[in-house]
This record gives sequence, structure tokens and C-alpha cells, in this order.
Amino acid sequence: NLGLVTYSNQSKIKVLKVSKKIIRKYGAASEQVCKAMAKNVSKIGKTNISVSITGIAGPSGGTKIKPVGLVYVGIKKDDKIEISNTTNLDKDTIFSLPSKWIEKDFNSNTEPLYVLPAV
Repeated sequence: NLGLVTYSNQSKIKVLKVSKKIIRKYGAASEQVCKAMAKNVSKIGKTNISVSITGIAGPSGGTKIKPVGLVYVGIKKDDKIEISNTTNLDKDTIFSLPSKWIEKDFNSNTEPLYVLPAV
């Protein structure tokens, strides 16, 4: 059992071993960083299920392309990783998504249990 809060880019790099190059190229609030976070926390914690959340919390720091409120949610189960993003959900819904994803069968070809609205 492991829980980490890696708010800063530096902690993502040092603690979660997210590549500096990925952060520089895509930004901390990106699908690529979210995926690396889920993958690496799984390795660190030696788990087969891991969750990552990254985004633009605000109140500043947003842009037209990445507005305040943008959130990426990732979940890794075994060798499969799912990443979704949204700006349209409240925090309670966002934080409930991983448990909903865990409940669904990651090995099936069915649609996701919950699809985040597109950004």
C-alpha cells in the first residue's frame, strides 16, 4: 500500500521517476505524464493496480489550450493503462473514477464504464 502526492515537477521527476524530457515536451498536465506516473508508481509500490491524477489546479497557471480545471486521470491494472481527461467534472466525480474503472473488466473489449467528456 502506497500513496504519494507529487505536486511539483521536481517531485514527479525525483519520486516518480517521470522523465524531465516528457515534462518539458508535454507539460506536467498531460496524458504522457499521467501515464508515466501510473506506470512508475506501480513499479515503486510493486502493485498491479495504480492510479495517477495530474492537472491544472489553479487559481492561475492555465492557458487556452490547458485551462485551469484540466484534469488527467490514469489507472494501470496489470499491463493496461487507461488515461482520460476533462475540464467538466467536479472533484468528487474525478476522484471516484478510479474505483469505477477498477470495477470494470480491463481485459474485456467493452466500452469504459464511464467516459470523461472531451476537453
